[in-house]
Amino acid sequence: MPELAPNPLYYEGWIEREGLELIRGYSVDNVYTMPLKPWARTSGYAVRIQLDGTGDHNDALVCEIPPGKQLDPQKHLFEEITYILSGRGSTVVWYEGQRKNSFEWQAGSLFYVPFNAWFQHFNLSGDEPARYFSVTNAPVMLNLVRNDDFVFNNHATFPERYDGGESFFSGEMTMRVVSRQTGVDRFETAFTNFVADIYSIPANESTRAKGARGRSVRFGPGNIMGAHSTFLPERTFSTIHRHGPGLHVLWLRGEYQRHEGSLGPDRARYGRSGPRCWSRLVPNLFPDLDPLAYAHAGPDRHL
Repeated sequence: MPELAPNPLYYEGWIEREGLELIRGYSVDNVYTMPLKPWARTSGYAVRIQLDGTGDHNDALVCEIPPGKQLDPQKHLFEEITYILSGRGSTVVWYEGQRKNSFEWQAGSLFYVPFNAWFQHFNLSGDEPARYFSVTNAPVMLNLVRNDDFVFNNHATFPERYDGGESFFSGEMTMRVVSRQTGVDRFETAFTNFVADIYSIPANESTRAKGARGRSVRFGPGNIMGAHSTFLPERTFSTIHRHGPGLHVLWLRGEYQRHEGSLGPDRARYGRSGPRCWSRLVPNLFPDLDPLAYAHAGPDRHL
């Protein structure tokens, strides 16, 4: 009988074949300045992140487009939510044989890439690179299917998720009252396909802290991933809470402390809590600091 060997995760092998670095651990200090490697698939620069505690549900991508350049067209059989960290540009989206849609974005824009649709990002600045941060569920699909061609060269279309309509990325929002799975919190959620500025999403009162405000967004029909952001006033403690696996936390602005330590005002931190891991966020108690802001992205059940 042949000797049984451990079955490696296909996702990790794919990262290696792509020539990218995979970041582990519990946090990344600064997604704006972290070093990137050339990524032949896109002709850009990138790094993949899968922090401990994600349960292999999803990962994150930091990618940069050089000044005046564009990434190569790509498509994939997994979901992707994209937040623009810096720069300005445009994106073209299409299904094979159908009309192309385009929209422009800037720092603070948030959008999702339609399932298995072709897309191409362009940097509209000739002087500055454009950098973005995405959350995807690539690990689930790659570990399940274990075939690059099926995930990246699949001809299937999903018109129920992306119909190619001219107004698909217009930024129009429909507000609906949504309950958490617990049935306790009810708040308005923005349903849209493109957010030009994350701060433009209507805010709700949040139970995270006195004076806190929250913004929640879900993208397109049939998608399982969404995002929400929380804004805490100065001198404020958040409530103790926990997250399930697969929720990524991106710190947008402000200075804070949490149980692991503290960061200075000019360091953008990206991290996530492990499964059922309690965390308490404690902004530094100085009145002249900007309010703390952070955003979550992950499965809808965490909204």
